[in-house]
Amino acid sequence: LLPSPPPLPPPAAPARGWCSYLSSEHARAGGTALPLCAMDGDHLQGRWLRNCDPAAIRRPERYAYGSPLPRTNGSWDYRLCSRMGYAQRARTREALAWSWVPDQCALRQVDGAEFGAWLAGRRLLFWGDSLSGQAFYSLLFSLGAEVERVADLPPEPAALDAFLDGRTGGPLCSYGGVGDEGGALTAAALRSGGTLVKVLGHAPMVDELRRPLSAPWAWWEPLLRRADIVVANVGHHYRALDGRYARYGAMVRAALARFDARMPPHAHLVFRTSNIGHLGCERAAAPLPSRAAAWSALGG
Repeated sequence: LLPSPPPLPPPAAPARGWCSYLSSEHARAGGTALPLCAMDGDHLQGRWLRNCDPAAIRRPERYAYGSPLPRTNGSWDYRLCSRMGYAQRARTREALAWSWVPDQCALRQVDGAEFGAWLAGRRLLFWGDSLSGQAFYSLLFSLGAEVERVADLPPEPAALDAFLDGRTGGPLCSYGGVGDEGGALTAAALRSGGTLVKVLGHAPMVDELRRPLSAPWAWWEPLLRRADIVVANVGHHYRALDGRYARYGAMVRAALARFDARMPPHAHLVFRTSNIGHLGCERAAAPLPSRAAAWSALGG
């Protein structure tokens, strides 16, 4: 997690980046634009800024994603952390009013067509627990009209093949699976030819990572063969297996070896050692002040 936010101030006077979701261009001295972040760590030094008056955010989903989102089924609504009522909308407006502002560079805001052109015909696979699911759905809804089709699929490679052939899936505006975490396998086809894939699991996936390479493959491992970029994480569910995280380093090394053995030579792997979860996020209205506070919020 990033450094402590300042205490809640009244919103600053409108300037560039004012009331623009996740804008890092607010209140730059003299209005001078900074270069885009290389995302090699240069974005980590900065501060949280409350760059919008929450009262100005009338429709949280439209503010965040540019359009209303479809109704979702199930108990978990990744759009805005939990099911929406009046209190949740008020809480969400407060949370969305914050942006992370790096000191030396500007964050690139998501543009669907630009992202699609960058991904082109490649495949980006998110692997992990609900933290990966949240990253997948946040990107999916941010891409908006760039998403041509999306579908929740049975957990088997053949189902993904059928989706890629155009035999399954529907438009993003009618997709409602996010409320049930989308199931174990979800895929989205982009208009520019790229594909987003989400492989979701919890503590059992850790055991699958630690199997000998000679053991039978887990259902998701063949999907790695055709991935160009894999973003993986083992989140807070790991604590159910190793409460003191004494074997976490060994697990990460085993995971890296497994991914390396299954992915094509040209593919890129981002392994997020993010073991802070999202329990209680429906009550969060501002950035957490520290890693220790995040750990404490989860019960220590």
